[in-house]
Amino acid sequence: IMTVLLTITIFLAFKSLENKLFIKNGIVVLLVSLFGSYLVFPNYFQFYQAYINKETKINRPFPNIGLTDKNKKDIVFDRDKIIVLDFWTTSCGVCFREFPLYNDLKLKYKGDDRIEFYSVNVPLKRDVFEKSVEMIEEYNYSFKNIYAVSEKEVSEELNIYAFPNIVIVKNDTIVYQGHPSYEKIVVIDNFKNIIKDLLNN
Repeated sequence: IMTVLLTITIFLAFKSLENKLFIKNGIVVLLVSLFGSYLVFPNYFQFYQAYINKETKINRPFPNIGLTDKNKKDIVFDRDKIIVLDFWTTSCGVCFREFPLYNDLKLKYKGDDRIEFYSVNVPLKRDVFEKSVEMIEEYNYSFKNIYAVSEKEVSEELNIYAFPNIVIVKNDTIVYQGHPSYEKIVVIDNFKNIIKDLLNN
């Protein structure tokens, strides 16, 4: 689909050059190029995450990192379930904007006991644990909120350096890791489609 759209974009750009009016040509080429970029870039980003940069991330055991609930009780995942983890930090504005989308996805599978959704706060040096808990708990989302013990451990064991970052675990193995893609225009490893395929297989 992306190849076809890119071909059409290039064709329209060249066709616009047949017109002798420079300004009109420039505007048309700019608009067509922006449209093409809008469609292609998100998919290239997902392609990079899923295929070019996947060697160090997926198809490996999920590491034993420290995770607790708000009462600092250790978290143990159910190995028989698909576990979806949304890693975030208190300084990540994009994380907070995407929480409602993540919550909608959780609600979509509310009655399905084969899958569980968690948000995972990664502590920054300046964070106070109680404040981090308060920041996410006040929204009363339907997914479960848990907390990583160490930022260093998350970065070293999971190679996570940018947020939000989604990790999906099945049978104790990381089957997906990357930025969540909720947009319909993203057809390469769309986050929603990945979960749907995992549940169907």
